[in-house]
Amino acid sequence: MSEINGAEPWNVARLPLAPARRALGTSPADNRRDDNPQSVSVGPISEEPGATAPHSTDELANSSHLRIVLAYFVIAFVAQLLLLVPQVARFRIELRMMPFATSLLLAAYLPKARAVGHRMHPALPFAVIIICIISLGMVNQLTDNLIAGAAQICLTAAILSPLLWIGRLQIGFRGFATIVLCLWAFNAISAGVGVLQVLFPGHLQPITSSVVQDIEESGATFNIELADGTQTTRPYGLTDQPGGAATAGLTTFVFGLGLLVSTKNPVLRALFLAGMGLGLFIMYLSQVRASIVMCGIATIAFVGIMAVRGEFARLTGALLALTVVVAVSTAAAFLIGGNETRSRLFTLVDDDARTVYQQNRGRFLDYTFDYALPTYPVGAGLGRYGMMARYFNPNPRNEPLWAEIQWTAWAYDGGWLMVVAYPTALIVGVWLTFNIGRKAIYGPVGLWAAILTSYNISVIAVLFSYSFFLSQSGLEFWLLNAAIFSAAQVYLRSLKPEVPQGFEVIPAPWRPSLPAANTSSSASAPAPRRPPLQQRRLPTVLPVFDAPDQPAGRT
Repeated sequence: MSEINGAEPWNVARLPLAPARRALGTSPADNRRDDNPQSVSVGPISEEPGATAPHSTDELANSSHLRIVLAYFVIAFVAQLLLLVPQVARFRIELRMMPFATSLLLAAYLPKARAVGHRMHPALPFAVIIICIISLGMVNQLTDNLIAGAAQICLTAAILSPLLWIGRLQIGFRGFATIVLCLWAFNAISAGVGVLQVLFPGHLQPITSSVVQDIEESGATFNIELADGTQTTRPYGLTDQPGGAATAGLTTFVFGLGLLVSTKNPVLRALFLAGMGLGLFIMYLSQVRASIVMCGIATIAFVGIMAVRGEFARLTGALLALTVVVAVSTAAAFLIGGNETRSRLFTLVDDDARTVYQQNRGRFLDYTFDYALPTYPVGAGLGRYGMMARYFNPNPRNEPLWAEIQWTAWAYDGGWLMVVAYPTALIVGVWLTFNIGRKAIYGPVGLWAAILTSYNISVIAVLFSYSFFLSQSGLEFWLLNAAIFSAAQVYLRSLKPEVPQGFEVIPAPWRPSLPAANTSSSASAPAPRRPPLQQRRLPTVLPVFDAPDQPAGRT
């Protein structure tokens, strides 16, 4: 057979059979006619030529990419632990900057190449806009220290940078589960250390942050009184701030709930339940009510999302176990913490939620929209509040500022533009993760997205009581959301069939020949018509019962 349009005609004898068998999962035993070069059987997998098995998610997910993320966590965790060592106290600024600087370096130096079809996170363009808005603060006349201003820009860029460097990585759903497990393990250890600090006052006590020391010198106190009358500092955990164990307890509880529904191993389930109990217990003893509120919001969101997914069996078992954990942890916290812990918790239900918030953190929200934004519509200048002001602007020309909640920090950084841009990026990120969690097409990735969505909703709630996106927790928020988006893309690509080598392009066995273009008068002559079917003589077909029998032995 001659070539048609430069393509070699169908010749099954030339097609590689071994790669096809490997891709299709067939073997020579499944193909009884391999000795005939004119016939190819692909076994029971598919009757269509070229049909193949889908990719494996583990093959598409790059293990080296996961190791990059885990290496980042090692650097961040080691830097946090070194803050507790007295001998390295003089390197406190460098250690605090290390996780953020590492994230910026990864964004700058990771290879730009991505897998075909692998998209960046949709919130990345909004992150670029946010960095541009805050960079305008460098020309604001209220920025009295350019170094502090540059440090503020770098901090914001570092917190948003996982959207860039995680977006270039291919992380499967098992890789994402590994990331969550690492975060949970470190925070569970931190919560456990906090419990020991409460049970054995004065032991395992780290060096207090210099900022906290200044606050204590002004007359403020971070002490709590236990049921036996013992005075002790709010548990630090593995941080250098009183009450820092509450943040670890929240992470342990929320992600522990997700890990609980993702496994059926009884040993692991018991471990996750124990960690959740420690996390809730230390939140009570830390008396950080915002963490308890976040915990409740995350739990309600988790129940709702799992109901939307139809995971009622998993949800029922998790809620039964959660009821026991909450009951035991609450009873233990009230027994050890005494009346002070009980009264602190009951302030959350003394009145309706709006009144309670208005009497506590609500006045900071009023200050933001009634004073800060009207006074600084384009920002109050950079480096005038927080750690950047303390580290890089010790002698400010303008009056120092204080941001208790995230909305106030946004107003200082970029005025109305920032107050609009950053929440928009958050809405995009949270909505995208929610969509992944509620759609069945994402398979096991959807379960992890549902778990992360409950955490995201609690983060949105805490924006009204804490400057979340000025800390390492904000960086971890964007890292987790970028990682789940990467895992979702890897999983979808794994559903596409794998085309084995040699089957990429299979030319058709024949193609209709078109008449060559001819401008002569004969070209306009009408083509001869086919004779009607009824004028053709058809062969005589004998019925089966009238046909003679075949001799024995013939096929």
